[in-house]
Amino acid sequence: MWFAVGHQGFCLVKVYIISDKFKVPFTFQNSRDEIVEYQNDIADVLGIYFEHKCVVGRIESANTTEVATNMINHFVYPDDSPVDAEDIKKYKNNATQMKALTDELYRKYDVVLKDFLENTPTEDIDDSGLIRTVLIAVCAVLGFLLLSMLALHIIKTRK
Repeated sequence: MWFAVGHQGFCLVKVYIISDKFKVPFTFQNSRDEIVEYQNDIADVLGIYFEHKCVVGRIESANTTEVATNMINHFVYPDDSPVDAEDIKKYKNNATQMKALTDELYRKYDVVLKDFLENTPTEDIDDSGLIRTVLIAVCAVLGFLLLSMLALHIIKTRK
């Protein structure tokens, strides 16, 4: 980078691509405007409870009949690499901690955490390649056995 006075500046830039594997959706029973207003504060509280820095990805109105907002986040380690959503999901089983998180968000910011990781996209596993490979291997083995038995039959009948 060149500056107007002729000096150069360099910096190290790390780029992380956050796929669905790392995204953690939170659903709040509040309007989108309320969540946007407190998004940084909510991220700080989530970071404390989940023991990783929380980064807000996007905030969108949920497609439900009731007032609800989805806040799609990801969490990062101290070196800024993303935390797998499965690691965050482990906290969901701790009812005491989840109750404390819900209470704190309501007490401080009047937001109601309905749930999280509920709308996580599931990866469809494509087994067709594996199944095809297994079937080809089975056919090859059966073909080899057939040819072997045919060869043995011919050898035995010629003697």
